[in-house]
Amino acid sequence: MSSYTGENKSVQEYDRALAKAEKAGIMAGAASGLGIGFALMTMFLSYALAMWYGSILVADHGASGGSVISVVFAVLTGGS
Repeated sequence: MSSYTGENKSVQEYDRALAKAEKAGIMAGAASGLGIGFALMTMFLSYALAMWYGSILVADHGASGGSVISVVFAVLTGGS
């Protein structure tokens, strides 16, 4: 390219193309991170809710801790 004195123009075009690709990559990474974060948040909140309700069953209704844990993991792993 330098023999045709178009090197600077080619470098500028390449820089513009890289800027577009960089912006697209950042947006894709952010979308992926938000999606995975939401899925994990839902999973952990489900575990927390199940454990909280299980503790109520153990304290107030005489359920055993082992049966609560068994049911929680059976429901949450069976549903995924």
